[in-house]
Amino acid sequence: MKHTKGEWKTTKVTNGWDISCGIFTIAQVFEEFGPKPKEAKANAHLIAAAPKLLEACKRDAELANVAILLTPTGEHRNKLTEINILRLQAITEAEKT
Repeated sequence: MKHTKGEWKTTKVTNGWDISCGIFTIAQVFEEFGPKPKEAKANAHLIAAAPKLLEACKRDAELANVAILLTPTGEHRNKLTEINILRLQAITEAEKT
């Protein structure tokens, strides 16, 4: 299953933040029983950025594969590989159904 396509936006509501895409509510972050107002706002903006972050990770993973192949063996290649494994794990987690 794919996530809801389109731009995800945050809207301040009485008890926290709504994250929506068009007419659909994707998520809600409440201030009353959870994080402090500034933290709730940051959480809402992070959730709203998720589709763009996922796309950036996918594109970067493709470039990283090329960089790994072009980098001689050693510490730099190991670091690139380590970072790419983390990135691919995040992509897999985000695309779970």
